[in-house]
Amino acid sequence: MSRVFKIALCVVVLVGTAGVVYNQEAGKEKKPAEKKADKPATHKVTAKPFKIELTVTGLLAGEEAAEIRFQPQPSLRPADGQGSLTIRKIAEHGATVKKGDLLAELDTTKLIEFIDNLDAEQKSLATNLKLAEEELPLAEASAPLDLAAAEHAKKRADQELKYFLDIAKSTIERETNMMVTSAKFQLEYAEEEMAQLKKMYKANDLTEETERMILRRQKHWIERIAFWHEMAVLDRDYILKYSLPEREKSLRDTQAKNELNWDKARKTTSLALAQKKAALTKMQQDYDKNASRLDKLRKDLAGMTLRSPMDGIVYHGRFHQGQWSASESLSTKLIPGGTVSPEEVFMTVVKPQPVVVFVSVDEKDVHLVKVGAEGTAKVTSRPDRKLAARVTKLSAAPSSPGKYAGLVQLQLGKDDADLLPGMACSIKFVPYAQKSAIVIASKYVHEEDGKDVVFVVTPTGKHEMRTVTKGRTHGDDTEIASGLRDGEEILIERPSAKSVKGGAP
Repeated sequence: MSRVFKIALCVVVLVGTAGVVYNQEAGKEKKPAEKKADKPATHKVTAKPFKIELTVTGLLAGEEAAEIRFQPQPSLRPADGQGSLTIRKIAEHGATVKKGDLLAELDTTKLIEFIDNLDAEQKSLATNLKLAEEELPLAEASAPLDLAAAEHAKKRADQELKYFLDIAKSTIERETNMMVTSAKFQLEYAEEEMAQLKKMYKANDLTEETERMILRRQKHWIERIAFWHEMAVLDRDYILKYSLPEREKSLRDTQAKNELNWDKARKTTSLALAQKKAALTKMQQDYDKNASRLDKLRKDLAGMTLRSPMDGIVYHGRFHQGQWSASESLSTKLIPGGTVSPEEVFMTVVKPQPVVVFVSVDEKDVHLVKVGAEGTAKVTSRPDRKLAARVTKLSAAPSSPGKYAGLVQLQLGKDDADLLPGMACSIKFVPYAQKSAIVIASKYVHEEDGKDVVFVVTPTGKHEMRTVTKGRTHGDDTEIASGLRDGEEILIERPSAKSVKGGAP
């Protein structure tokens, strides 16, 4: 065979081989192979121990605690100096005290001064009250007499005015005129007598000296009578012009005044008496109120020296259900010279034994905790120590949003005396436990027409829907009380309806 022929033969073979390969690939494109379906994920059911654990945290506290504060007596008017109260003495935080020991002594200077002033006011009230008590019966006795006197004065004024107008005024006018007339008559008589004497002296033998003496005396008499006449005229004019009108006015004013007094006495005597009685009652009430206030303030004074109501440990601040309200500002405040306010709880005396724990349980877990449930407690500061615990109280309603308050009693030994209120601890409860139980993930259980179902893999590899009864659920796991057996296999996800034996899911 020639070399050219061999080369040609090789080319033909290569071309043929390429065509076969090309035809096979082309055939694959025309008829692709079928894709094999994925097998659904499953879970094999296995019986295993199952228990529910719940751990709650809380704070140690004594069963007995006494809040210490200055609590003034209730009063409508607080005394001066009952704002901020200055501390003179105070027990140290953490001090151990006995019943009756001094806890705090507050400054009483302002309150004592206020009490002294109020006491002086009370003595003045007592004097005024005694005076009013003495005056009231006298006023009651004199009231009818005063009324009668006013009536009598009114009648007397009426009579005097009537007498003056009817009789006295005209009589006085006549009398004054008569005095003038009489004086004038005497003057005329004396002048006539003087004229007669002069005539007689001319006809008799009297000596000139005797004559002069008699005539001078008669002349003097005439002058006196003339003066009397002049005075009588002046008196008459004054009486008629001034005295009588003034007297009439005075009598009329007196009559009007006595009539007003009588009218006033009739209208106000009983009211004035009632006013005195009301004033006495008010005075007695003020005295009683003042006495009551003094009594309360004296109790406040005694209460400003605070003593321990029981044996225990002193905590500065409010210590309630294991919660302690202490702060740095409180530590610098509760010293001699510091201040507290009335009603402020600034100290708590706690009886350290027996110790209880105040716990807070989440609403989602409260069904796991019952009164009487037992658990194991660990104190944070003593992690190696385990204490028996028992729930003694659980609130029937939430104590705060989403929380229930509980009380746990600890069983302490002789080596647990160092456990003190305020320490933190945790308590573990095991409310449910089974040595062998069918437990699966909660998400493997589905709901169908109000029933709980799972999808079980059959021996033929198909799936069937089966109703199950759930037991307890904890976290992501659910106990199956019935409907599944150990070793069975279930689908993790819900299958499509056409692949399920036993009905649509």
